[in-house]
Amino acid sequence: MNKAKIELLSSTLVTIFSIFGLIEAWGYSATSGFLPRIVLFIMLALSLIWIAQSLKSIFQLKNQEKTADFEWGKFFLIISSSSLFVLGISYLGVITSSVIFTPLLALGLGYRNVKNVIIAALVFCTLIYVVFRVVLRIPLPPEAISALLMG
Repeated sequence: MNKAKIELLSSTLVTIFSIFGLIEAWGYSATSGFLPRIVLFIMLALSLIWIAQSLKSIFQLKNQEKTADFEWGKFFLIISSSSLFVLGISYLGVITSSVIFTPLLALGLGYRNVKNVIIAALVFCTLIYVVFRVVLRIPLPPEAISALLMG
């Protein structure tokens, strides 16, 4: 199986995941469902573009890399951590899940500069907070850690 076919399979799985996530997010209330619906809609649009690019590669290119070059471990790490991240948002909150999963995923994918990984995770979490809470004034789901600390 060549790289384009593997990408087609991967993009199809991401599309299916996006569709099911979007269906689930549609059941949330208006304010708490806004962020997941927007993110999953963007994810769906990008995965459909990915499918189109994969199909184009399959039909145009004949000499593709073989699966020996495909890193299955990293592929499953991304799929499993994305699933755990979505699940973590429900139980821990957006910011807490981002603080946990962003550096773990980066380290799992091979980034070895721990200082930069932690800085990137903190900047990412700060941006999420600023964009949704300050700029858009959309309340984020409650954080489990704040409920524990504040009783």
